[in-house]
Amino acid sequence: MISRDQSSKAMEADSQFMSEAIEAAKRGGNPFGCVIVMDGKMVVKAFNTVKKENDPTAHAEINAIRSLGKLKLPSHSPLTLYTTCEPCPMCMSAIVFAGIGKVVFGASIAEISRCYKQIDIPAEEVALRGFGSVEVKGGVMAEQCLDLLKNKKS
Repeated sequence: MISRDQSSKAMEADSQFMSEAIEAAKRGGNPFGCVIVMDGKMVVKAFNTVKKENDPTAHAEINAIRSLGKLKLPSHSPLTLYTTCEPCPMCMSAIVFAGIGKVVFGASIAEISRCYKQIDIPAEEVALRGFGSVEVKGGVMAEQCLDLLKNKKS
């Protein structure tokens, strides 16, 4: 059982790292930002570069996962990926294949689809149909993440 103190610390960490993902999104000039955390420390920060690189796969999560190769970690299962928006099926599949143990997102695919075209398959469904085990947690700082979307579309 998780104590209130542990739960409070986890919520505080989630807010801290989601704030970093939001800053990454702002730095990239788009609503999609991502950080990867290991042992309470941020190890990767990335944002969406689809337009800049003319690469439809250059989502924030994919860019972050590509950066992991440089770290030469023995395992990705202790990693947590924080992202401003729920990973699309492509990104969630990459997370499963990379072996990342946990995903925390802000705005849901349903919310994102009001502003951007999306494939309506929740990240949790992709995780459940994949191999291994990926914990998925949504709604962290959702309003702040939605503000990124609203500000970009206006």
